[in-house]
Amino acid sequence: MAAELADQFADGVVLVPLAPVTDPEQVVPAIIRTLSISERSGQAPLSLLTSALKDKQILLLLDNCEQVVEAAVPLAELLAACPKLKLLVTSQVLLHVQAEHAFAVLPLSLPNPKRLPDLVTLSQYEAVALFIQRTQTVKPDFALTNANAPTVAAICARLDGLPLAIELAAARSKFFAPQALLSHLEQGLAVLTGGARDLPVRQQTLRGAMAWSYNLLEPEEQMLFRRVAVFVDGCSWEAAEGVCRAAGVLETDLLEGLLSLADKSLLRQQESAEGKPRFWMLQMLREFGLERLTSAAEIEPTRQAHAQYFLEMAEQAEAQLKGAEQTRWVAQLEQEHENLRAALRFLLEYARLQAGTAQGERSAELSLRMGVSLSWFWLMWVYEREGLAFLEQALAKSTAGGAGLRARAMLAAAALAFNLVGGMQRAERLCSQSLVLYRELADKAGMANGLRMLGSISRMRNQYGRARSSLQEAAALFEELGDGWSQGQCYTEWARAATEQGQFEQARALLEESLVLYQELGDQQRLGWVRYLLARLLFISQQDPARAQRLAQQSLALLRELGSSTYIPEPLGLLGWMQLVQGDLVAARPVLVESLAIFKEIGEEDDGDIRIALARLSALQGDLTAAHHLYQHNLALLWEQGINKEFVAMSLEGLAALETPEGAPRKAAQLWGTAEALREATGAIMYPVDRPDYEQAVEVARKELGEEAFAAAWDEGRTTSVEQVIIEVLRKGGRMNGES
Repeated sequence: MAAELADQFADGVVLVPLAPVTDPEQVVPAIIRTLSISERSGQAPLSLLTSALKDKQILLLLDNCEQVVEAAVPLAELLAACPKLKLLVTSQVLLHVQAEHAFAVLPLSLPNPKRLPDLVTLSQYEAVALFIQRTQTVKPDFALTNANAPTVAAICARLDGLPLAIELAAARSKFFAPQALLSHLEQGLAVLTGGARDLPVRQQTLRGAMAWSYNLLEPEEQMLFRRVAVFVDGCSWEAAEGVCRAAGVLETDLLEGLLSLADKSLLRQQESAEGKPRFWMLQMLREFGLERLTSAAEIEPTRQAHAQYFLEMAEQAEAQLKGAEQTRWVAQLEQEHENLRAALRFLLEYARLQAGTAQGERSAELSLRMGVSLSWFWLMWVYEREGLAFLEQALAKSTAGGAGLRARAMLAAAALAFNLVGGMQRAERLCSQSLVLYRELADKAGMANGLRMLGSISRMRNQYGRARSSLQEAAALFEELGDGWSQGQCYTEWARAATEQGQFEQARALLEESLVLYQELGDQQRLGWVRYLLARLLFISQQDPARAQRLAQQSLALLRELGSSTYIPEPLGLLGWMQLVQGDLVAARPVLVESLAIFKEIGEEDDGDIRIALARLSALQGDLTAAHHLYQHNLALLWEQGINKEFVAMSLEGLAALETPEGAPRKAAQLWGTAEALREATGAIMYPVDRPDYEQAVEVARKELGEEAFAAAWDEGRTTSVEQVIIEVLRKGGRMNGES
């Protein structure tokens, strides 16, 4: 900048390096020496400099002022006395004088490592460009390729786009390939050394550069800086207050201290959605702070205080996640998600390190409490796999927490496993273990929750009688306990079982009652979900298609507003299915495809009806190969898990409808016979919305094959085991022996 401005200053631009100057009173003399101004005995330095520059049109570049900010007043006086003088100052700390205009020098621009652009675009990001340029000075043949691009982007992101860190890392590229360099970086700051010898000592290692800034702080500021380093992805002022004071005596005013660290560029300040200040550190600074926290023997009490603070937040949030304050608390948990993860990891690790001691047992108990409190958040906002892993680790640590807490943790883990592909067996095992403990404790609420979960598992396995019995018993217990929220959950599961059995009036009454309960409680997420279930019921039963469409649209809008990714694809897919039935194939496809894409993005599979709708759409548009593939995928997934056999039957029926146009009406009749036998065995009826197309396809095949041959093939299908038929279908489609 100084070079570009040189033509605008008649008397030139002068660089004044102040890094070696540690006494603020020596700043003005340093400028005098740099300008080669003859000193006069008895004249004060500021007066001498003012006289020399009074009529000069000159730009002074004062580099590295953070350690001499007290020189701000004489510099302001100098500016006031010399109207043509301008100062360009580099400093980690603002001078706080009236003439000052601050310009934040941000880290270099970074790509998103999860969505990398093409190589040309990637190489234009500032951080990547600097890494390539500096690496080529030590390794001239280095080039960005498709193979190393993800690693280079990860290195630059790991280094926060900090130029010095990138230069030091690039210098190490002479000895390490990108992947090896990234591995070293993930282990800490030690690899970031080896800067050029003609650089100041503090810039020859990243740790040295950060130590320079840290050593300029007052002792209380240093203590605050290293304690704030325990936070991951930032913290509110309240969190900093709660953790930093709990970790030990800290006499400074917390807010003033945080603002001071932000002023010195060691923290970054931003405004939260609620308009409150939030503070965060660059990752490299955070690692340095943790090093200092460890060397000060404060790491354990600070991390314990951090874990305790976020445990209390999780427990406070738990009670609010099923009511009118849900949206606010979800937003807060999302914002603090990394801190919550860090707290849980610490509690689990401390329990491992202190196994067999009272401290270890206490830490294991706290980890269980925290996992239980976060389980609904994990479940509703697509963190099931992560949450289940945490809870199972906590349960495995010891018998800490007593039977009641362990029963709650097992049931929470069961709910998370229930929502994972292939997790049904784990869910049933955990739920049964939990229910045994609850019965021993005579805990009615616990027993009700266990029965509700067993009812859900039975429904998924098409054991409708068992599901209804468990859910009825659970609903009665919840009503007795005055727990309307859980009572409504029982009703929705019961309604889903009744729907599959064709008991549409009962299912509708249960869902309508659930809506009333959740409206009273103000739980928007549950209202969105129940509206979807009611919309689906009214659509598949063809009782009220117009209201079904309105409810599905309301459900989707509400769930999108809440950001509840887990449930958004369900009403979206239902709307696509409705468009398909209405004959609007062009509009239906993108909606169904988007629904499946969201399922994939959140790492889940749909129950089966969306893929079936898309298979039917593909068949109607003449893409029989895609239709076959979608039906086969359903069969492979659902039969392996032993769940949702109504969709297995629907997939067999869909495949049968494809056989007649391909010249195999006998095979079609066999598949329909197998599907009919499966429906009879499970009690799952054919949806009224599907029956017209089904009957039309059956009639076409019957006429083509002849009544007698058709009936014989149908009977053959009925007597063939479903497993045998599915194996044959999957083998034919190339989905056996590991093919996909």
